[in-house]
Amino acid sequence: MINLRQVLFLVVAGLVPVDSSARGPKIEHWETEKGIDVYFVAAPEIPMFDMRIVFAAGSSRDGVTKGLANMTNQLLKEGAGKLTADAFSEQFSATGARMGVGLGRDMAWASLRTLSNSERTAESLALFIDAVTKPRFDDIAVRRLQAQTLVALQHKKQSPGIIATEALY
Repeated sequence: MINLRQVLFLVVAGLVPVDSSARGPKIEHWETEKGIDVYFVAAPEIPMFDMRIVFAAGSSRDGVTKGLANMTNQLLKEGAGKLTADAFSEQFSATGARMGVGLGRDMAWASLRTLSNSERTAESLALFIDAVTKPRFDDIAVRRLQAQTLVALQHKKQSPGIIATEALY
C-alpha cells in the first residue's frame, strides 16, 4: 500500500517556452491536507496535461533483493483495481494518453501525459490514479516481470560500467 505521506505530486500543465529574457515559469506550490507537496505550472497555451508522482523509494531500498524496487514500479502498469493487465492496457491505450514509470536510487515515479481538452482526459486520469493507488500485483504479471528482472540482473553482471557504478554506491 502506498503511504501517501511519502508521495510528492508534481503537476505540470505544459512545457513553458522560456527565452533568455524570461525569468522562467511561475511555479505554484501548496501542501494537501494529508501533507503531500504539490507543485503546479500553468501553461494554458499548450493543450497538454502532465503529471508526475514521485515516491520516496528507489533501488537503494532493495536490500538483498536486487531489482525489487524496479519490479514493483513496473507492476504499476500491470493492472489496477478491477482491471487485469490486458484490460488496463487496452483501456489506457484507448484514451490516447501515455503512462510512464521510472526509478532512481532514492526515488521512483509514475507519470501521465494527455491532452488537456480531450474527452478521454478524465478517463486516463482515473486509470492513472487506480494504477498508483490500487495496483493488482497479479501472480502472472509478477512472474513475467520477475523473469525479465532476472535476465536484466544477469546482463548487469556482464557490464563493467554497471559493476563499477554499483561498487561506488
